[in-house]
Order: sequence, then structure tokens, then C-alpha cells
Amino acid sequence: MHMAIYQPACHARSLCWLIVAWFCLLSSAGFASHPVPNPANTSGSTDESRATALAKESTPTTAVTTPKRSFISKAWGQFTGDGDPKDIGLLVYPTIAYAPETQWDFGFSAVYVYYAENDPKNRLSELSGFAFVTQAKQYGMWLEHTLYSDKNKWFFFGRATAQSFPMQFFGVGEATRKDPVALIEGNFVLVRERVLRELRKNVYFGLNFDLQHLGSARYVANPDYEDRQAPLGATGSTNFGIGLGFIYDTRHNPMNVRNGLMAEVGLLGYPSWTSTFPMGAAYFDGRACFSLSATQVIGFQVRGDFTFGESVPFNQLSQLGGAMMMRGYYTGRFRDRNALTAQVEYRILPLWWRFGVATFASIGSVANDLGFDTWHWSVGGGPRFLLFPLKDIYMRIDFGFTTEQWGTYFYVGESF
Repeated sequence: MHMAIYQPACHARSLCWLIVAWFCLLSSAGFASHPVPNPANTSGSTDESRATALAKESTPTTAVTTPKRSFISKAWGQFTGDGDPKDIGLLVYPTIAYAPETQWDFGFSAVYVYYAENDPKNRLSELSGFAFVTQAKQYGMWLEHTLYSDKNKWFFFGRATAQSFPMQFFGVGEATRKDPVALIEGNFVLVRERVLRELRKNVYFGLNFDLQHLGSARYVANPDYEDRQAPLGATGSTNFGIGLGFIYDTRHNPMNVRNGLMAEVGLLGYPSWTSTFPMGAAYFDGRACFSLSATQVIGFQVRGDFTFGESVPFNQLSQLGGAMMMRGYYTGRFRDRNALTAQVEYRILPLWWRFGVATFASIGSVANDLGFDTWHWSVGGGPRFLLFPLKDIYMRIDFGFTTEQWGTYFYVGESF
């Protein structure tokens, strides 16, 4: 779930640290008297066994009549750890940020987690969002979701974005300048959705949809690089693609995988009758997490993004950077037709009480063809805080460092 990103080298949006401090103080006040479930008591060969164990721990051994609890009471019980694992988890909080190109902006973030049919045997579903407005009359809205139906038969996986916000453009290729050559302003809309059906246990197959729109676009060149030609699509475009997707998924809790695999392969076509720039795209994403002990996890991820066709707009080129992969680089710091990235992460959840820690390293490259010659790296880590003890969900604060810049990322849920 998106919370905020701070990358001073790129003048990106920064979240006020008081928000995090306020939340931690509120959490401490409400949680101090409640024990935290010990992962050692719920560990098993899979995340599903952990959820089942938690459900059993919450089940009374004798019949007890309890009063009906309100929606707010159920949500609060997920924070304190004395609720029912079957209940929903909900978090809503304000954000404040400042950046030179936006001035002050204000917004709200929210995350909603649940089990289909309130059954912890189903995989954990997540719906999250973030919205903001700025003094410069800019706005942005994000929605992300990972949803499973009852008995995990259907899988809905995607995100939607609508924003009027400047995008920094550094050029195309593996060796671009450290300073952005331009700002591209406009109204950006992105809708990406996978609708998949379980064919057999853990195997999903279905349709891929992708809509990307840039309207009212304006290319503002950096005065030092005014001789640089604007990229394809800088004046605007609308591309709609449809294709097929395949996922093998053994994860029970996608927001914090302790044991599980996920492998995704997708293919998308953007025909001329639905797209300004006809093109094609393919990708693969492989993830694996393994429990080293009751509290220690090591995870690996490899991802490839590939585009093909004569005309690929700049906003659909494969890219490096962001809060999930190659942390520390501005999203789109490097972009080209193809990209290949990999990362490893070590987590201790928890380290003490509700606090944990993680460290990571990643490498990535972009290329016009499949000859990935120049590799970029990032390393980092950060603390974790257990938000929903009964669902094993943590808030993360990551600090990513590269040879050029660094970034700070606030999220609910792990990066993979």
C-alpha cells in the first residue's frame, strides 16, 4: 500500500515525520497492555498454517455468550490483538507533505484487510488507497488491491491511479544524466487489472487489462538541456491493452509472506483501434520467501519487463526505481524498452515486542534490446512496526541508498 516517498535528490514528495510519530505513540498507548502473538506459537510449513493456528488460539474452549461488537470495535480489536482473527482490519490516517514543485499538500491514506466469508482459511485480501491535493492545484489518487474470493477460486490483482502531478524525465537509456532533462506535466490515468480463475490448487489463469492515458500534457525542458528532443508520447496518448495472465501462488498472506512462492507471467497487446501507439508488452515476476526461524525470513525476487513494437511511448517504457524494487531510485530514473531487476531481503519480524527490522539489496538494468550491459544497484533497510497482530501485517519504513541518491518509503505491507 502506498503511503509516502521522500527522495531529496529528486525533490519528490516528503511525508511529515510527525504523522509516523503520532501513530506510533497512539499505538503504544492502546497496545501496551496487550500481548503480541508469538510467531513461534503459530509457525508452520506455510502462512496458511499460521492463520489457522491464530484462529484456533482465538477460539474459546467453552461456549461463551458475547455481546455483538460494532464495526469500529472489531477494527480496533485488530490493533490491540484481542479481537477475532476473522474480523476486518482498517487503518485511516492523514498525511502532510511539502515539495518545491507542489508547495504544501494534504491527504489521507487507508488500508482495509479481510478474509473472504470471514474465514481465515481463505487467503488474506487487501484494499488500499491514498489521495492528496496541493496548494499548486495538483491532485492524486491511488487504489491498489489483492483480492481472493471464497476458497480462493477467483483472484483479482491490480491498481488504479489518477493524478495531475509533474513527472521527472531523465531521458531514455542505461546511461542518462543525473539531473532530469524535463518535467512532463499532465493528467495521468492508469488502470491495471488481472482477473484470474483457479484452474487447480495454487494455479490461476485469466485476463489482463491495462489502460494508460496522458492528457493535457506539457513538456517543460530543463534550461540546461533545451536541445534535448521530447520523447514519444510527451504530448499525450491513450493506450488500452488486453492479454492473458498466469500466476502460480502459494502465499496465504501477500502483505507479509513467511513461506510461499509466487510466479507470474503476462502478455499484453495494444492494437491500433484502442491505442494511440500500437505496441506489445510481456513480463515475468518470480518471488520466493522462506522462514529461517520463527521470526526470521529471507526473500528473493526476479522481474523482467519487455516491450515491443515500432512506437512505444515514454510512459510505457520499462523502468527502474520506486518503493517496491530498486528502492532509492526515483521511479523512472532509468527507462528503456526492456528492464531486468532482482532483489534479496532479510527480515526479523518481530525483533522486539511489535518492532522488527529488514535489510535489502537489489540490482537492475535497462536496455533497448536484450543486451543488459550496465547494472545499477541499491541497498538499504529499515524498521517495521506490527499494525495488525492477528493478521501478521507490519508497517515498513525503508531507507534506500544508491550511487546517486537516496529515498525513504513508508508503506503498510512488505515490498514482496
